[in-house]
Order: sequence, then C-alpha cells, then structure tokens
Amino acid sequence: MKLALLIDAAYLDEVARNLAAHFQPDAAPTADLCRWLDCVALDAGLLPGQNEVQVIFIHAQEQERLAHFQPACFAEELDGKAFNDNIAEFTLQSIAVEPIVSLQQMLADCCELMVEQHCDKTVIVSALSPEGAPDHILCNMQPTAPFVLGFSVMAALGIQA
Repeated sequence: MKLALLIDAAYLDEVARNLAAHFQPDAAPTADLCRWLDCVALDAGLLPGQNEVQVIFIHAQEQERLAHFQPACFAEELDGKAFNDNIAEFTLQSIAVEPIVSLQQMLADCCELMVEQHCDKTVIVSALSPEGAPDHILCNMQPTAPFVLGFSVMAALGIQA
C-alpha cells in the first residue's frame, strides 16, 4: 500500500505541547517522531509489511524545526531522509509555505499531487480542511474526525493511561 501523510508542522507541535502540558506539566518530554509516524500509519489502516509512506511536513518559512519531537530539524534531520521498519518504508520531505500561498491551499495542492502519484490513501494532519482537495482523511483533535490525533501523539510522548 502507498500512503501519503501531509503534516501541518505547527499544528502537530501545538497538539504535542497541549498534551504534554496536560499530562506531564512538570516535564518537557520530547516525542519520538518515528514512533508517531508508525502510529498514524497504523491508524490510517496500514498493516505491517512492504508498504510505502511518503511524509511531507508543511511549515512556515520561519519554523526551522519541530519543537516537541525528535528528530526535529527540517533541513538537517528530516528533509530527504528515510527510514524502514516493520510497518513500511517512510520517506520524509519538508516544504516551507511561501507567503504567496495559504497553508490550506498548499495542503490541497499537495493532496492533489499525492493522487497523481497513485497513493492509495492520503492523511492530512491539520486543523484545516483543505478546500478542493480530492478524497482524503483529515486527522485532527475533533471527535468527529475519522481518527483522533491525540492518541498517536500521546503514544509518541510515552504517555500511558
């Protein structure tokens, strides 16, 4: 299966910050990005095996890194990198949003690109629902979402019930 994950980096960091502050207020835990990506892929219905997951982090030009995850630096640690585990082969990219386009439009454009690349499923991790995007799953903190982002972030932060 070929899965695309389009990730609004600022939103992901905000969710991690809120969850860490709520569950571990005296600590500043850092989430394992690879574990989080595994959890999201599994939540999207991927079964362990010979799968491909393309991960695209969409971020503002001034945001150079994820604040609550490791690895974190877009240019040095994430863009153009890959890792392979029992879930899939993950390829990572990062895209800085230029001031001439909105985050919502960038998500929609990337989603269309994933359809053109014959991805079986696209998961968008954002608080925004991209207008005009083809079939996709929006993963956010709302209870009506196809799946809730909080569980995977909590797992990556090491928060247990």
